[in-house]
Amino acid sequence: MNDESLDDVELGVSLGAGSAGEVFEVVGRERERVVKRFNSLSIDRDFQRRNFSRLASLSDAHGIPRVVAHRFDRPPYMVMTERAEGRPLSRFGGMKEAAAWKVIRQLAEILGHAHKHGVYHGHLHPGNVLLAGESAEGVPIVLDFGAGLVGEVHHIDLGENAAWCAPEQLLSAGRPWGEGRLQKWDVFSFGLIAYWLINDRLPRGLGYLKERQHQITRSGGRPVPFDFQAYVDDLHHTPAVVWGASFSLSKEARLYREIIDRCLALNPSERPVDLREVRNQFRSLEARFALEDAEERVVKERLKQKAKLFGARTVAACLGISFLGATYYLVEYFRRTYFFQNKVSELDQVRSEERRVGKKCRSRWSP
Repeated sequence: MNDESLDDVELGVSLGAGSAGEVFEVVGRERERVVKRFNSLSIDRDFQRRNFSRLASLSDAHGIPRVVAHRFDRPPYMVMTERAEGRPLSRFGGMKEAAAWKVIRQLAEILGHAHKHGVYHGHLHPGNVLLAGESAEGVPIVLDFGAGLVGEVHHIDLGENAAWCAPEQLLSAGRPWGEGRLQKWDVFSFGLIAYWLINDRLPRGLGYLKERQHQITRSGGRPVPFDFQAYVDDLHHTPAVVWGASFSLSKEARLYREIIDRCLALNPSERPVDLREVRNQFRSLEARFALEDAEERVVKERLKQKAKLFGARTVAACLGISFLGATYYLVEYFRRTYFFQNKVSELDQVRSEERRVGKKCRSRWSP
């Protein structure tokens, strides 16, 4: 990758601004690409350089827009990526659970692959995920890697999106992020997205968020700073994760929920190590379900074959009984026929004898 290729890029209209910078479309022949220009105070340049270098080297980064070029050695700090099309995941809170798990598992595959190659996000929330496709079960695309509260950030206003951060990430202001901490921050944020996608609400901290909304209303709509400490205190005030109705919940969904419960642990040591582990847990369940499904099909086929065998034996027995009955009646018929024939013969003899005697008598008594 050549960082100098960003020098002659002509930026077009703004496509939107976030907590760490602004995204522009690229004018000219590169219209299928976009450039994000970062606020120098809102990023850790060393972290971004490492993160995007690794991301650019991924040849199979399915679900992540390909990085074309990036520059973090001098301002303006920028990254150029392929343009992604889709609808923000933030529109789809409260999905039907079966459809939601399909999206969640695909998201785990994308982020697990990124973690495997040392690429971390740091700012996961529904606004940074698109769904490509027409249906609600579209393919997720993950955007905006590294543009959050990670590393030596001098100033960043996360706004409402602070609610999607891990509590220890907020209290440490994103420092330090090494030694596996950042991976667990991503795991927690992933768990929040999964829970929200099904329940259309966050699992904890709702008391503070409601009170903050009241403050915004009382202020006439003016911005109200997000109080990290108050929010984290509220998270610990209600530590249990309560899911929605579980009536007729499938075994698969129940086991999937257990994975997300581990991701949402307030104690980082109780969470999966990274999203690669989360991905592998989903894969393990899929393999288990496939094996159980195959075993169930074998059992059903055995029962089906047993039923067929029983039916065949029943038919054979019925035919055997019918044959024996028919044989019996046939023998009886022949027996009776023979008896009747003997009786007829005897009657014929009697009649012959009567005729002989009658003839003799007539001859004797004739004049």
